[in-house]
Amino acid sequence: VEESQTAIGNLQALQAGNQIEAMSAQQLMQMEAMMAAHYRAEALERARQLAEAERGRARTRAFLAE
Repeated sequence: VEESQTAIGNLQALQAGNQIEAMSAQQLMQMEAMMAAHYRAEALERARQLAEAERGRARTRAFLAE
């Protein structure tokens, strides 16, 4: 009986370890997705800023050409 209980305890410990590992992997994937979205948003904002700066330069050139 004692060996059976020890085996059951070992199995439960292994299952708990596997669950923790799976949760850690899932959290890592979620964090990677959040970071990727953040970097995409930063890149889009930078592209918007560059485009706005270029529009400003074009307006300045047009104004000076008049």
